Amino acid sequence: MTSNAGVLENVGFNVGVGGLLAFHRTLSCMEAGDWNGAATNLLQSKAAVQLPARYGRLAQQLTTGVWV
Repeated sequence: MTSNAGVLENVGFNVGVGGLLAFHRTLSCMEAGDWNGAATNLLQSKAAVQLPARYGRLAQQLTTGVWV
């Protein structure tokens, strides 16, 4: 599994599959390979406001491709 797939798994675990599917802009950016855009959109989510440390690590993982 790649680190970016790990981000999807982590978010899905946190908010559920239905919640994960609501991250439209993040998922679109990921599909396009725009990792900076995906990280930016992830950090703008309600979940990131509630869990800033967790989502900060996930955004870092998206932009660097390294497990955090």
